[in-house]
Amino acid sequence: MTVALAIPTVETASYLCSCGGTLQLHHMDDLKLEWFKCSKCGDQKNKSQLELLPRKEFIASLEATDEELSQEFTLEELNRILSLMIKGDDSIKEILFLVSLLTFTDSEQTGAIITGETSLGKTYNIREVLWFFSTLDVNGKQVVDWQAGASAKSFIHRRNAEFVDVDTLQPIDYSLAPKKGDPAEMFTAWNKVLKSAGYLLDYSQKIFVLPDMDNTDLLKVLRPILSHDKKISKFSITEKVPNGFRTKDVLIKGFFTIFFATATTYIDEQEASRHFLLSPKDDQEKMKQSIDLIARKSYDTNFADWYENDPDRVKLKKRVAAIQAFKCSEIVISQELTESLKEWFLSKTSFINPKLQRDFPRLLSLVKAWTLFNWKNRQTGKRYVLQSTQADVDVAKVLYGDILSCNELGITPEEYEIWTMVKDVCDDGLSVSAIHDLFYKHKKRNISDKRLRGILKNFCRAGLLREEKNGTTWIYYPADVESQPKEGWID
Repeated sequence: MTVALAIPTVETASYLCSCGGTLQLHHMDDLKLEWFKCSKCGDQKNKSQLELLPRKEFIASLEATDEELSQEFTLEELNRILSLMIKGDDSIKEILFLVSLLTFTDSEQTGAIITGETSLGKTYNIREVLWFFSTLDVNGKQVVDWQAGASAKSFIHRRNAEFVDVDTLQPIDYSLAPKKGDPAEMFTAWNKVLKSAGYLLDYSQKIFVLPDMDNTDLLKVLRPILSHDKKISKFSITEKVPNGFRTKDVLIKGFFTIFFATATTYIDEQEASRHFLLSPKDDQEKMKQSIDLIARKSYDTNFADWYENDPDRVKLKKRVAAIQAFKCSEIVISQELTESLKEWFLSKTSFINPKLQRDFPRLLSLVKAWTLFNWKNRQTGKRYVLQSTQADVDVAKVLYGDILSCNELGITPEEYEIWTMVKDVCDDGLSVSAIHDLFYKHKKRNISDKRLRGILKNFCRAGLLREEKNGTTWIYYPADVESQPKEGWID
């Protein structure tokens, strides 16, 4: 038996069902919508729900045996495969992969903000992880959507928006608009239709990548839908028309996964609390292995073929396609496992604050993601419903343990590493130049003054440090230590 995406073949009008059976045309409803029924499981889907791919050969490339899919993946095995192209950054690439998997659920989608200095691999990590997700969505479009330089307006003003009634979401046929010479009643009726008309953008189960972003303005606009307040969020925007300006309604249907990569140090507290905060590492071993990989690309004439056809990479890619085809609707974590995870989480936090109400769900999402990754061994008696196990909880603890401390403080792993450099030596206050010296002592390289000052601002906002001006020099103290200015700080 094989599992593949529901895809039409070129020669027939049938589709492949996720159960391995064949979906064939069954009937046409009153709205002239074609419905297909699986000959094996009896599941019925309309044509708009089927995933459309053009080539039969692609179906075969996504097929995988039950034995392969039933294999219980370990975190070490996932890391080994991802490490073929991503050197170091273990927890980052694993979390990015699992967050991407949650795209193929009904409502578990989340996102990540990846920050760090230039050349550390922010976009590279995302691109290499998403190679395994090069599949199509229910509308026949790529699941992954790269939005380089996207603005808040461009994300809403999309040309592929569907003209619909905002109350019923039923499409409106613009060709039915009255023309010159038609009766006045037709224009009156059409104007009534337009009053409740808007544009629908279906972003369900998409992965949006926002690389090299200068600010978080787009994330601010998307706060309601990223918080999962509603599956359909309404945005009223103003656009220019020949006679002036008019307001139009745009409906964004979710939920979706979002990866936001930036070199800026300022991340608004609201955005920081809604996403995983990740930073690529800069250790010497990672740099050396990365340079070795770059060198191999330059001299290995078979590298491109290996990249696309390595058995382990292809196996993982097939697994992702099969998970998408499974169409998981719910992942259940038992009360016992949830309580034990909650106790572990609270024991690792230094102080209970409101932000933890958003941190804990992200820990639960990692449990659900690992459950989905091994979905063949987590199925229940209900269709499309999975049950988490202790093994899934253990993996989530390992992954979240690496970022728990910094995410609790609302700072990135890169910033947390700098905090560990200064926290034990700043009781008497440190100037910016002194912190520059500390950074160079630990890293054997410099950091830009603008970046360091931005990070120090974040420490103050997180309640770790406070800044005081002594003459023309800014001095940084621990937030709970009174300042004791020293001579020589006044410039």
